[in-house]
Parts: sequence; C-alpha cells; structure tokens
Amino acid sequence: MAVEAERPVREGWTDPTADRGKPAAPSTVADDAIADADATLRRIRGEIDDATGDRDPDLEAQARVIFEHGGFGFTPPDLGATIADAQGGEREDPRRPIVFEIVRGAGPDGIGPEAIRDVIARLHPDLEVPHAATIGKWLGADPRVHKPKYGRYAVRPSKGETPS
Repeated sequence: MAVEAERPVREGWTDPTADRGKPAAPSTVADDAIADADATLRRIRGEIDDATGDRDPDLEAQARVIFEHGGFGFTPPDLGATIADAQGGEREDPRRPIVFEIVRGAGPDGIGPEAIRDVIARLHPDLEVPHAATIGKWLGADPRVHKPKYGRYAVRPSKGETPS
C-alpha cells in the first residue's frame, strides 16, 4: 500500500471543499442594503402617485391650447373610413389606375415593379411612390394583367388579337 506524501500547504490557500454541506453564514450587511433599497423605492413610488394623482383641468386646457398653436393639436380620426376598412371595404387608391396605365403602355413584354416606381416618380412627382410589393399586389389581383416573364407585368391580349 502506497502512502501518499503530504503536500505542503501554500500560504493563504484555503480548501474550497472544506465548507461543503454547511449552511451559509447570514449576511446582515447585504440584507440591510436590500431592505433600504426597497424602502426607498416604495417612498419614491408614493411621492410620484401623490404628485400625479391630482390634475388641474385649467392647466391641462392651457397646455392643450399651447400644443394646438404649435401644430400638435389632436384631430380625431375619420371614423367613416375606419369603419369601412374594418368591414372589409377597401378604398380605391388613386395611384392604382396610374400603375395600370403604365403597364398598358409597356407593351407585350411587360414591365417590372421597380421600373413602374421610376416612371411614377418621374411623371408624378407630387404623388408618393407606392412600394414595389404593393404594385405587385395590385397587378396580381387585376384580371386584365398577366405575367409574360418572371417579375414583369403586361396587359392580357384581347381575344382575337395576336400578341406581337
């Protein structure tokens, strides 16, 4: 049987496994600090509630007037349009016929959504240019339009006409 040689103990070294299984010593300093922080938070919340609980309606009216003169006035939404949209009634976008006319003028090879955006920006600088995905949604839902090539839209040829 081999006898283990005793290892020399380094100065300042403690065995990390020596205190296993023993309950941790109570830390009163940390507990006191946590209790103080909780009490401070409760006090701050109470002061905020006291300060914001009573509102002066005259002061709020004056603030509203200042905001309205500064251009930040509240305008109620158009409830008729909101109700129509909620019931599934889609309002016609004035840019949609412009998009169709651009596709009509493109010819049988068609035109892509990005090119349509460029044409709208050039011919109608006063209009907001629709997103390419919106243009694709509009043209995909239009029965007069088809896709002659990938990513391009053209007007369907009429019956009796031969595409050139």
